[in-house]
Amino acid sequence: MRIMRLVWICLMVLIALSGSVLAATPRSGSAHGSVDAARVPAGRAIPGGAHSVHLAGVAPMDYFVRVYVQQPGQEQTTFYGAPSMGRTFDWSLDVVLQGEGDWGIRVGAKDAAGAWLYFLDSFTLTTSATTEIKTLVLQQGADGYAGTTDCYISDWVVGDTDNAYGVLDPGVLRLRKVDRKEVLLRFELEGLPANAHIHHAFVAMYAFLNTNPSGPTYFAYQLLRPWAEDQATWNSPRAGETWAEPGAMNVTYDRKAEHTDKLCRPPAEPGDTCGEIIPGWHQLDITASVQNWVDGEPNYGVLVRSWDPYWASSAENSFFSSEANQPEYRPKLIVYYSEAEAVPTSTPSPTPSVTPSMTPSPTATLTLTPTPPAVRLSLPLIWAN
Repeated sequence: MRIMRLVWICLMVLIALSGSVLAATPRSGSAHGSVDAARVPAGRAIPGGAHSVHLAGVAPMDYFVRVYVQQPGQEQTTFYGAPSMGRTFDWSLDVVLQGEGDWGIRVGAKDAAGAWLYFLDSFTLTTSATTEIKTLVLQQGADGYAGTTDCYISDWVVGDTDNAYGVLDPGVLRLRKVDRKEVLLRFELEGLPANAHIHHAFVAMYAFLNTNPSGPTYFAYQLLRPWAEDQATWNSPRAGETWAEPGAMNVTYDRKAEHTDKLCRPPAEPGDTCGEIIPGWHQLDITASVQNWVDGEPNYGVLVRSWDPYWASSAENSFFSSEANQPEYRPKLIVYYSEAEAVPTSTPSPTPSVTPSMTPSPTATLTLTPTPPAVRLSLPLIWAN
């Protein structure tokens, strides 16, 4: 059994600036996720329950917030925008807590004048387990891996629907709402054993451009048919074929009906203009799809679409593709898994023909190693004067 204990070491570091104070405090009685045996600790995630961000003497709508998750020896950054009208944030950090050590959570708020306020909390992650959780990271060009295929398809302008952007625009993946540009993405599961039990798996794409300060919502769907990176268009998955519905929208033949995950991408900072570069990794959970592929379903990859009725129609997000010149920013598939162990059984001895027996032969059995529990946590940030 694997037990995750998240222990607070330090609570609340207050930093005052221009008469304002930014602080984080635990709020009792707040739900903070539950034990979920299907996942390793997934960083949707600040430990210790919900937290409040208090700004004293300022108008919360004048502030922009960023959240940083600091792993031992490095830092992962997630960008967020201005608070909602209800002064509440509630989103996924999408950082996987992997490995023991001291971690840090840093939240910063920037006012209209450009001054930043920060608080930093730290905690210790301790693990014990009888089942080994292994990590597999697949990224084009890393350690000789060459199993990624990706492209985007478009219905944005007249004539777009038959353009193969895997050839015309190979270094980029683009999303535009509402279902005007979509991403097709597939990874060969090299190195993943056939008996793998998938605890957590997600696709990560690095965004480098947002043409509008408002933020979309991303959805990921398991694809149900093959497609070709250099042939796929809005109308066709590959030469000589058509999607059952343009844009791979048919939920019987093109893709599954239920999305594997959705992620609300944070908007840009207040006052940003079109063309603002918003770098960062954005991750979508595809645990169920990877397990399906391990269990024998055909691996046709996933469709990522952006749909949000409140997102400006002119907005588009651009990500590095598997052919980008910056190899460190190419899409990744990150998988956390354990291996199921079969219990050996003896081969039954032949029964002599002179003494036939009606006793049934022993049946081989497969025993799965129990999946260790894991904790999923959420982070609401609530503003108060």
